[in-house]
Amino acid sequence: MAAFTLLALTGCSPAPTTVTGGATSASGTAEIGVLEAEATAETSGPRGPTLEAPCAEATTIPDAPPGPARRHAYTAREALRTCITLRSQADGGRRTPIYSGYRPEVHLTRDDDARAPLRCAVRLDEDGGAEPGTRVAAALVCDAPVEIGSDAPGFVLVEGGREVGSGTVILPPG
Repeated sequence: MAAFTLLALTGCSPAPTTVTGGATSASGTAEIGVLEAEATAETSGPRGPTLEAPCAEATTIPDAPPGPARRHAYTAREALRTCITLRSQADGGRRTPIYSGYRPEVHLTRDDDARAPLRCAVRLDEDGGAEPGTRVAAALVCDAPVEIGSDAPGFVLVEGGREVGSGTVILPPG
């Protein structure tokens, strides 16, 4: 099975559409790799779905090849929509929750690792804190301009030299 990334367009846990027979459908874009029929996709829900067959405009196709990578530019202090997974303490993460205003180093997942880490503030979508070992929807507000490629929208949160979380930027459609 080829490796692939299927990105949600909005939210951290998008609400799927229920279709006849109790099945669930979701839509997205093949950003990296090829989606093949009967492939298992990773989702933020409690269990991963099986891709019965990729569809394009209500037509079943044998697979879904990736489109060309796009770059998205964000200005300094512009909010980047993200899904963040915080490592548990047992996995080397924090032992205390994070709150809006938390400012870790952010390392983008890129081919060129020459760029210095970014300093960004986390703005949680929900009130209160986010416990280690959980997944949350949040915005990153960075001090400097950021350019994110659709081929590598991931990032790592680093605190005191150790990785405490990771996430994906939810890129705008188009």
